[in-house]
Amino acid sequence: MLNEQYKFSADTFPYQTQACIKPIIDYWRSKEQDTNPLVATLVRETEKLVQQAPELLLPITDEGVVERHRHVIEFLMAAVFPPVMQHNELSAAVTPFGEYSFFHTPGFAEALLNPEKRFVYPAGLDRKMLLATKVFSACCMILEKFYGVKDLVDKSASFQVLNRQTGLIEYYKTKFDASFVEVKALKPIKPIAKQDIQYLLNNYQDLDTWLQYLPADAFAFEGFTMVHLVDITDQELVSAIKYSLVEMEALTSPSKFDALQHKLRSLLRRPAIKLGIGAMEKRRNNQVNVSPEICHSFVFKVTSGIECSTNLQSFYERFVQEARPLILEDLVTANIPSMFKDRFLEIGLRNLVFIPLYANHEFVGVLELASTQPNDLNSLSIMRLTELLPLFALAVQQSFTERKTKIEAIIKEKFTAIHPTVEWRFVEAAMNLLEKQQKEEAAQIEPIVFPEVYPLYGASDIRHSSVERNKAIQHDLTTQLTLAKEFMKEVLVLQPLPIFEKLNFSITKHIARIKNSLLSDAETTVHEFLKREFEPVIKHLVAAHPSLQPYAEKYTQSLDPGLGVVYQRRKDFEESLTLINETLSAYIEEEEAKAQAMFPHYFEKYKTDGIEYNMYMGASLVEEGNFDPIYLKNMRLWQLITMCEIARRTRALQSRLKIPLETTQLILVHSLPLSIRFRMDERHFDVDGAYNIRYEIVKKRIDKAMIKGTNERLTQPGKIVIIYSQLNEAMEYNNYIEYLQEINYLTGHIERVELEDLQGVQGLKAIRVEVNQQNAVKKQKTFPDAVLEMVKNYSEVE
Repeated sequence: MLNEQYKFSADTFPYQTQACIKPIIDYWRSKEQDTNPLVATLVRETEKLVQQAPELLLPITDEGVVERHRHVIEFLMAAVFPPVMQHNELSAAVTPFGEYSFFHTPGFAEALLNPEKRFVYPAGLDRKMLLATKVFSACCMILEKFYGVKDLVDKSASFQVLNRQTGLIEYYKTKFDASFVEVKALKPIKPIAKQDIQYLLNNYQDLDTWLQYLPADAFAFEGFTMVHLVDITDQELVSAIKYSLVEMEALTSPSKFDALQHKLRSLLRRPAIKLGIGAMEKRRNNQVNVSPEICHSFVFKVTSGIECSTNLQSFYERFVQEARPLILEDLVTANIPSMFKDRFLEIGLRNLVFIPLYANHEFVGVLELASTQPNDLNSLSIMRLTELLPLFALAVQQSFTERKTKIEAIIKEKFTAIHPTVEWRFVEAAMNLLEKQQKEEAAQIEPIVFPEVYPLYGASDIRHSSVERNKAIQHDLTTQLTLAKEFMKEVLVLQPLPIFEKLNFSITKHIARIKNSLLSDAETTVHEFLKREFEPVIKHLVAAHPSLQPYAEKYTQSLDPGLGVVYQRRKDFEESLTLINETLSAYIEEEEAKAQAMFPHYFEKYKTDGIEYNMYMGASLVEEGNFDPIYLKNMRLWQLITMCEIARRTRALQSRLKIPLETTQLILVHSLPLSIRFRMDERHFDVDGAYNIRYEIVKKRIDKAMIKGTNERLTQPGKIVIIYSQLNEAMEYNNYIEYLQEINYLTGHIERVELEDLQGVQGLKAIRVEVNQQNAVKKQKTFPDAVLEMVKNYSEVE
């Protein structure tokens, strides 16, 4: 199909077309000298049949010819539509670019043809677009035959049809074969210049122009097109369901949920099944339904009024403990509590499937499938959904996030705490809004924009945090598997059964895989293996062989009581990461409060694997509008000093860290003022204007910057990187660096480097200075006074 806007004024296919059997007859005749005796026999039989029906050599203008000689046509078509395949394939022979099929398999007729053997097009199909596609394909055939331009168009297309019996959507890929279509020239062929052909190829959607070069009265098509349909329903539906599940409100919007249910019915070939989702969250050791708007659950529907803890203890218990699906083939005979069974039967359900959903190893809910027919759904149904289950879990988790966002929005709407520095401007805007309302004007709050403000950005990032996290996972998994292997070694001495040898082999295999490389799913795979295959046999083996008790205790005592897995190294990593983050966060908040006393400014801090913050200052942010550049210089020096102190404090923490983690420090200098706007929908300040967006782009990309001409990362532990783009910025920071060297914050080691170009960002440079970790900082005046005095002195020199 053409997928761009096209210009095409005709309402019917412009070229002459005629169905004709002669091309297939010519094919058989071409095999007359074939050495295969079977083929030779068929050729002779073909010739006899054709002599009995000479009108088949002519174009078919009367469909009665097809009916009179159908047995001959079926014989001829065996060359391209083998009889043995006709009951399984969806194939047909149709008029070139037409809608009439004079030969087809039963399946093709059922899917696409009406009783008159014409195509039944799917609802919603753009007939104008279809006609344009046919015209384009015809033009490509003309170019190929008469002008030598080949392979211009994909001879396949995909579309959906509604199954008339089940009412379900099915998807097919259509392959077209024009081997038996002859393109005829009705007039002398006019040459087309190469540049004109290139123009056509560059403007393929302009079909009116194509028809000027390849006029409709100059060409005709005769013969038949072979059409083959390939069922791609499963692939298309899996893809469509995946797309639906990642959409916003995939489970909370009634219309989106109904569409999802319909796609699932088509995938499972079950037109009457019902989809249910139970969204769950653990609170006070009980699994509870966290949001009625997420819940489309049959269980919650039938158990309304039953105590939630009782509900889940008696019904969902096996989901949480065993992490495996529950299939109730027939509710009449199912072994479930009668209070559930009776209510399910009351709403007409006979067959139920419950599949637990996990996200980040946490139980988040249950996927429910229901049918009114017993034994309609089974384990094969679950298999068809295997690759979709993580996305259902993700959709449930996304629903949690959407719900949390709504709650936060309500809290912010009613109780938002505006930053004290800019609170005056929000009060002013609110007063203006009230004044408008009193005058009965359109009550819309005015935009809150602060122009001409100077940004300061700093980041203290924990180096190689992802690597260290993976190492911790690797260590814990190996430890748990090694303990399991020690237990199995003793088991094999006492009871060397093949099944235990196989279990021991699996443990060894997992250990080897983890040591070689930690794959993304290794953590889940190992935990599931131990929970499902290894741990269930411990109790039995200890009962049979009491001497195994010490090994069993050694294994179980190594497990975290809350998580049920070895979590020591990961715990050490998280504690080390948290200690650094909390220490740095507390320090920055303390120093930022002092900085506010120097000059009011807007400040926001983010905690990730490290700390990063944005600051803005300028005349428009303060109510009095008083601002002097000296305060900006003061804040830049303050920022550099705090970065030095962050590096020193991180170093001082090393003896307390269970996992040795280091931080890198980065400052981005941006001397040109910009504007920030308060986004009413997000309750957040963002830079305003297309030009200022570049600043945000730079911020997002500089943490991975490399030194130009090397493979060295710009940011390094124990050093501070100052990134700039203008010479005057470097000169200003040279003064600050000299001062901080004098008071022992920095050593004499200074590097000036250029950065490799980043995507959309070029020409950045950096100064890299080394923090003095050895000598104590020289005693100075009260920090604000000292900084202001130093900045003022340098300003006077300049």
